[in-house]
Amino acid sequence: MTGISVDTLRAWERRYHVVKPSRSARGRLYGDADVQRFISLRNAMDKGFAIGEIASLPDSELAKILALPEKNAFASGSAAEPEAGLDLLLAAVESFDSVSLNGELGRLAALLTPAAFVYKVALPLMRAVGDRWHAGTMQTAQEHLVTECLRNLLGAMARLNQAPGSNLKLLATTPAQELHELGMLAGAVLAGARGFEVACLGPNLPASEILYAVERFSPRILLVGMVTPNPLPGAVETVSEVAASLPANTELWLGGAGALVALDAIRDGNGMPPGIIYLEDLQALDRLLLERRNGRHA
Repeated sequence: MTGISVDTLRAWERRYHVVKPSRSARGRLYGDADVQRFISLRNAMDKGFAIGEIASLPDSELAKILALPEKNAFASGSAAEPEAGLDLLLAAVESFDSVSLNGELGRLAALLTPAAFVYKVALPLMRAVGDRWHAGTMQTAQEHLVTECLRNLLGAMARLNQAPGSNLKLLATTPAQELHELGMLAGAVLAGARGFEVACLGPNLPASEILYAVERFSPRILLVGMVTPNPLPGAVETVSEVAASLPANTELWLGGAGALVALDAIRDGNGMPPGIIYLEDLQALDRLLLERRNGRHA
């Protein structure tokens, strides 16, 4: 009804006291006003506001926020100094301090909206670590530490920030021989935050398993990440086989540097088959998610 997971609703009540539901022998009872407030808070977060900024506002102030133009998704007003946050994260990586790294990532994930966390923390951290690794100033073990921390956190966020039972479903994975899953997980987090029911299958799946999951889950969208610039033949073959066998009611969204190679393999003499979409970046994914949620089609 609200597009917000039960776990998220409970967390908002516990931490921010956003509503005060009545109680019965069967549990909480939400009135129409409570439901509308939840929806207003979710819509304000879609504009880029963090829940900590808006949870205490009266409904009249929330209405003013909802009337404002779209807020930059990269900059949530309460988002503490993102540059300082990145410095702390990199310092923890440099000293191989996994406790501090996980603690700071968790703090930022609690402070920011899911979209702002992806844009302001996860992506900049991945880029910074990748640049240092390529420059030889950071070791492979440090890069793996960051990858594992982000994989665990993004996976948890994808599970918590979604809407079970939504009529909008998204299935996320990477094809066979594509082991890098952080981009796919970041996309799953955005989808959950936008009101989709999300199922993440992890990386490196053959076409037969992806198609089996599509048959059982019936997603509106199959999100496939291919970040390796020169994907191995098995990855391209997997995507080609999936694209040829998807049901008409499931769109295939491809993102990452390797997606262009797969698209060339899929394209035939009549151009690109319908229902296949290339995502230039996560912002493009986010825009399309909002369009689909709001009933607009490409």
